[in-house]
Amino acid sequence: MKDYEIKVDDETSSLLEAIAEAEDDPLMIAELAQLDPTEFRKFISECGEVDDRYAIQLLKAAESLKQGAIERKNVKDHQRERDESVSRRLPNQSTISRRMEPSPFRLMIILYLGLGLSLAYCLLGTALLFYLGGKSEDQLFFVAYTTSFKTIFSLGLILGTALIAFRSQNVVPDTIEAAFTQTQLSETDYYINKQKFYSLKRSISLSVEFILVGFVIFSYCQFPLSRPGEVLMLIAACTEYALGLYVIRKLIYTGMMLHSLLRVPITRNLFKNRELDPVVPYVLVVSTLTVIFVCVNVLGYYGGPFLYGSILGQSIKIFLLLPALIGIPTLLILSFYPRAVLRKVYDQSIDVEIERLKEAMQNEALSAYEKRSYLMEFDKKSHDELNASLKWLLLEALPTWITILITVLGPFLGK
Repeated sequence: MKDYEIKVDDETSSLLEAIAEAEDDPLMIAELAQLDPTEFRKFISECGEVDDRYAIQLLKAAESLKQGAIERKNVKDHQRERDESVSRRLPNQSTISRRMEPSPFRLMIILYLGLGLSLAYCLLGTALLFYLGGKSEDQLFFVAYTTSFKTIFSLGLILGTALIAFRSQNVVPDTIEAAFTQTQLSETDYYINKQKFYSLKRSISLSVEFILVGFVIFSYCQFPLSRPGEVLMLIAACTEYALGLYVIRKLIYTGMMLHSLLRVPITRNLFKNRELDPVVPYVLVVSTLTVIFVCVNVLGYYGGPFLYGSILGQSIKIFLLLPALIGIPTLLILSFYPRAVLRKVYDQSIDVEIERLKEAMQNEALSAYEKRSYLMEFDKKSHDELNASLKWLLLEALPTWITILITVLGPFLGK
C-alpha cells in the first residue's frame, strides 16, 4: 500500500489546528468549520451516518449557531426599525441643521447692520440738531455720540446682538425638539420655559422697566449738551439698556430650557451625531457679543464727561456700572452651563448605547471576558471623545473671560 503526501495550504492547516484544539466541542467545531445545517444534514444522510451520535451533536451545534445568527439579525433589524421610526417622528435633521446653523457671514452682516443703524441714528440726529440749533449744536452731539461716550459703538453692538438673538432664537427650541419627543419634554418644565422664552409681553415689560432705570441714571448724570442733544443721547443710552436686558433675558431662558433636559429620560444615543451641539454656538456668539457690548458701554459712559450737576453729584456715577453688575454674573454662568448640560446628557447617551450593545451581544459566541473588554473599550473611547469635544467648548469661551476682565478692570485702570 502506497503512502500519499497531501499538501495543505496555510489556511486549511490553521483551521485543522483550531479544530484539533477545540477538544471535541461541537459548538466550536461547527463555528470554525462554518457548517451549514441544511447541507450537513444532507451530507450525513447520503453517508448513512444519520444515527451517529457525534454527527447529531455537530448538526445540533450548527443549527444552534444559525438560530443565534438569525436572532442577532432580528435584533439589529428591530433596532434599525426603531431608529427609523424615531427619525420619522422627528424633524428632518438636514433641514433642522440648515435652519439652526446660519452662516457666520450672515451673522456678521446682521452685526454690521446694527452698527450701520447706530451710524444712521448719529447722522440723522446731527442733521436734526443742525436744523434746530445750528452748527455748534450738531458738532457737540456728534463728538459726544462718537468720541466722548462711544455711543456709536455700544448702541451698534447691542443692536446687532439683539438682531442676532432674535433672528436665531429658534436654534435652541428646534435643536431640543429634534433630539427629544414631545412626550419626553412634557414631563419637564421645558414648555413653560419655552413659552417664557418667546413671550413678547415679558420682553416689552422688562425692557420698559430698564428704560426707566436708564432714564433716571443718565438724567442725573447729565449729558453736556443742549436739551435736544441730551434727549437724543438719552434715547440712545436707554435703548442700549432695554436691548441689553432683552438679550440677557433670552440667554437666561435658554439656560432654563437646557436645564429642563436634565430631567428628561435618555432613551437613545444623542452623542453619536452630537444632536445638541448647535445650541453651543448660539449661546457663545450671543453671550460674547453681549459681554463686548457691556465692556464698551461701561468704558464709554463710566469714563464719559458727564456734568454731574444734580443733587446727587458724582455719587450717581457708580450706577453706570449697572450693566456690568447685572450682565457679568449672568453671562459668566450661561457661557459654561451648556457644557455641563451636554456632559450629563451625552454621558447618559453613552450608557444607553452600552446597554444596547450588551443586549445585542447576548447571543454572540464570545466569552464573558471578550464582551466585557469590548464594552470597556467602547466606554473609554466614547468618554475620551466627549472630554475632548467639551475641552474645545471651554477654550471657545475663553475670549468671553478676557473681555470680562477688561470690562471689570478697564474703568479703574484708566483712572
